[in-house]
Amino acid sequence: MQPPRPRLTAMACGAILAALAAGCRTAAPSPVVRRPSVEEDLCAERLHDLSGAILFYYAAHHRLPESPAVLASLGPEDPVPLVCPLSDQPYLYHPTGLRVQGQPGRMVLYDAVACHTGMRWGVFVDGGGTGRRLIARVVLVADAAVIAAEQRAAVAAAEAQPPADAPPAPADAPAE
Repeated sequence: MQPPRPRLTAMACGAILAALAAGCRTAAPSPVVRRPSVEEDLCAERLHDLSGAILFYYAAHHRLPESPAVLASLGPEDPVPLVCPLSDQPYLYHPTGLRVQGQPGRMVLYDAVACHTGMRWGVFVDGGGTGRRLIARVVLVADAAVIAAEQRAAVAAAEAQPPADAPPAPADAPAE
């Protein structure tokens, strides 16, 4: 058996190190996406104003309003626009609220589109009922969570409707 040649061994080691180094290259760093802050986002600020109107309405009527139009004029100052200042899309309103996985309470007012770094701002309410106070908070929610909540609400609404081919409900017999 011949002894290993130092030059051949060095070349082999160099080739192995070059192959390893080539496989360890990292991709160019992706730009940092800054998450919107409640303190800096005009949409979040607007939803805070509207959540105050929701609380004011609830205190007076012991229920949430049927329409968001009522909320615009309940603010302490000028009417609050019911549109996102970034997307210029009207906010969506659900008086019964959407259950969003991972969030306590129900989301009643929220962005129509995910224009805040792929997320949406929403107003969540919790509590309420006889003798209980309502709590409202503005939360940044992942778009996928909102879409899933909307789909669950649509399925529940469809299940609550009688089938189109169901026989009509019997009429009450006239009293004799």
